[in-house]
Amino acid sequence: MTQESEWREVTIPIPELVRRIGWWLAGCGVLVGLPYVVLYGWPEALTGPFTFEGLGRVSFGLVMVMVAYIVSVPIHEGLHAAGMLLTGTPRSAISFGARLRQGVVYIHCSHAMPLSAYRFSLLLPVIVTGLAPAVWGLATGDGWIVLYAYLMIVSAIGDLEMVWLLRKMDSSTVVRDHPSKLGCEVQMSPPMAGR
Repeated sequence: MTQESEWREVTIPIPELVRRIGWWLAGCGVLVGLPYVVLYGWPEALTGPFTFEGLGRVSFGLVMVMVAYIVSVPIHEGLHAAGMLLTGTPRSAISFGARLRQGVVYIHCSHAMPLSAYRFSLLLPVIVTGLAPAVWGLATGDGWIVLYAYLMIVSAIGDLEMVWLLRKMDSSTVVRDHPSKLGCEVQMSPPMAGR
């Protein structure tokens, strides 16, 4: 007689994530902003002299960063899907959705996977849309790219929190997306017969 495995929730309550957001904002700022300031100094837009021409360049730069950010949000979710597909998740198990009231788009996977695959799918968007542009921006001295990278890394706070919460678990542990909360469920081994 076999018993079905039990699943344990590993989720992040939104109020807890909001309480921790300041630490993430500061940490991401140190990660990408501090190296920029050390390498290139403070951006001219922050130090002046302030002119109408300079204000126009700053306004244009901010608009372009926001457009890039808005375009990148669905790309971020698509990269989660790509990570799942690359690690063997069937396409039919992946769905996209949006909670318009909360201003959130998301991807959901109904398929269980090893934790190593789950971590990969969580981190792929952070690497592609956050860390890679940060390295590029720092290498070229482009503060707008560094700002974009910062926004993309900060946008992945929920993903980074999940990786942190799961850090002590073995990579072969089986996990699946939680059906309704931010997080996942971890498969607990069934009790051995006769115990």
